[in-house]
Amino acid sequence: MGSFIKRILDYFFLIHKNDPEQLWKKKILNILLLTTEIINGFIILIYIIFLITGNPIEGIRNTIQILINSTITLFVGLIIFLTNNYLNNKLASSIFLMFLIIIIYITDTPHELVIGRSLLVLALPIIMTGYLIKPYTSFIMAFFIIIVNLLICFNEGFFPNYISLTVYVLIAFVTWFSVINFEKSVEKYREAYNRESFYKDLFAHDTNNILQNILLALELYTNELKISGASNRKKALNRVLDQIDRGSHLVWNIRQFSNFNESKIYLNKVDLKNILEEAIENIKLKLERKMINIDFKTSIQNIFVRANKFLFVVFENLLFNSIIYNNNKMVEISILISKLQENGKIFLKVEFIDNGIGIPDSQKQYIFNRDFNGDKSCSGLGLGLLLVKNILIHYKAKFWVENKIQGDYTKGSNFVLLFPELI
Repeated sequence: MGSFIKRILDYFFLIHKNDPEQLWKKKILNILLLTTEIINGFIILIYIIFLITGNPIEGIRNTIQILINSTITLFVGLIIFLTNNYLNNKLASSIFLMFLIIIIYITDTPHELVIGRSLLVLALPIIMTGYLIKPYTSFIMAFFIIIVNLLICFNEGFFPNYISLTVYVLIAFVTWFSVINFEKSVEKYREAYNRESFYKDLFAHDTNNILQNILLALELYTNELKISGASNRKKALNRVLDQIDRGSHLVWNIRQFSNFNESKIYLNKVDLKNILEEAIENIKLKLERKMINIDFKTSIQNIFVRANKFLFVVFENLLFNSIIYNNNKMVEISILISKLQENGKIFLKVEFIDNGIGIPDSQKQYIFNRDFNGDKSCSGLGLGLLLVKNILIHYKAKFWVENKIQGDYTKGSNFVLLFPELI
């Protein structure tokens, strides 16, 4: 029974570190409602005890009136709770805040509301509104309270306390600023948490696959030793080396992801051709045992784009994928650079055309759309392309993948990048 109650309380009130914004707002309102209901419950219990014992605290009439008011508050709190958890959080928050305002205004004298002790109490709805609904709504609540206070002053003949009215606006501004920064901090923390979880799950998933493939290759190699098949032994060893390359590249990508997310993204004028040639030389050194033919020719002399050092990471990932996901003895990659005019703007079109295993048409729209949230079965290929996607978004570049031969994905892929030309 105890564990069941604990699960219920955790479900409605415990704020988890990975709760989305709307959920933690819902739970904050639940906590406020629970606190209000407990206070009302104690008030009702105390007044009933004194009423039964014949010693009402403020007279029988006032005691009964307080009991009625507390019971109504208890009932309204239950309605708000049900609305919050089963209908709409914003509606429930709005009802709660308006009910809170009504309680404050009907439980004190006009003098105390506009000049005395209730001035401080009226700051609570302003602060709560910013956290429960939207940051800017704290200003709406502040101006609402100012207008009501001015109407009370004019109706009762009081001189308005303009200092307190100004303070309400300042409280709204501080609340707005605090909530904005709080939400940014929560989002930044959630992204970091999701990213680390993504790295952990991905690394465990891919490392396990790589080790399993190495083990399988070694078993094949052991079997081939018994029957002296030299070509098959070489094939088994190459499989082992391929898996080691994949593991090394996976670690390199995770390191690059970390560097990219921790860096401030400053863009400047870079020579695309020089970076691409550097990436080609580097990938050939990394995979020198492979038979690789990379054909890169362009008639364009000055190829400048707005980018940074991570452009090298983009090119190396695309080249690595074309080589490692390729079953041919000779890996063929053609890199074409051309100019394209679109909507009055000139773009540099860079194409990586390979003879690899290709990507089924049904998967093309998804390979760039994986993210830290949700898809944890993403392979090393997915991580590399996710990194490529995130970098290119910062460059305001377009990217997609198509078949090398239209209608037959098995003949290879064509990864297309479209950069705004920088003159």
